[in-house]
Amino acid sequence: MPKGFSKIRGYLVLLAIVIIVIVGGFWYQDYVKYQPAEEAESEFVTYVDRGLSDQAEEQYALIIAELENTIAEQGDTPNIGDLLKLGNAYHAVGELGKAKDTYARILIQSPDDVPALENLGTTLYDMEDYHGAEEAWVAATELAGSELHILRLVELIDEHIPEHKDRVKPMLELAISELGQSPGLLTALGEWYFEQADYDRAISHYQVALTLDPDSESIQKRLDEIKQARSKAMQED
Repeated sequence: MPKGFSKIRGYLVLLAIVIIVIVGGFWYQDYVKYQPAEEAESEFVTYVDRGLSDQAEEQYALIIAELENTIAEQGDTPNIGDLLKLGNAYHAVGELGKAKDTYARILIQSPDDVPALENLGTTLYDMEDYHGAEEAWVAATELAGSELHILRLVELIDEHIPEHKDRVKPMLELAISELGQSPGLLTALGEWYFEQADYDRAISHYQVALTLDPDSESIQKRLDEIKQARSKAMQED
């Protein structure tokens, strides 16, 4: 991935994810430290009802039991693929605390495991630990940055961490620099400018986005709305 994404942590992370050498091994020491969910995350949601059918619950129970037994037989360094499957199964049945702990076990063995970081972020989001989700997704973005990762982070900040709004602009500018212009990134940055009442820059970004996706009705509609907002603001002045 582009090296420039290593800069994202400077824009986004309040508490760095650090890897410390302990007894010759690397241990993931920040929010993903392996602790029982009932002790480490008691202030967050640890279970949600997925509304699964009885048949689906039985099937998942069998899958989980088989994976748990397999992993137990593997000793202190279980197969990461099996752990990922188990974490995903826990998440699917709404056992968020157990899913979080399982993904953290992967990161103890392999701190740069992108699927584990991505799924950990999703689980923490479901647990309503939005700052933890941000940390996990930032780490995943640094390792394998993509437009999807960036836009997901922007949405997370917009909806749940408004105090981090100042981080959105440099993050999007860096993404555009590293990944190139795209309608999604340009409109996201246009929205940031709109929120600052910088209508000219917002319109400029939407216009470029429209040239890249000229058939997009949603971009055209939003562009018209921003132009109307600019006209109204000028009349009030």
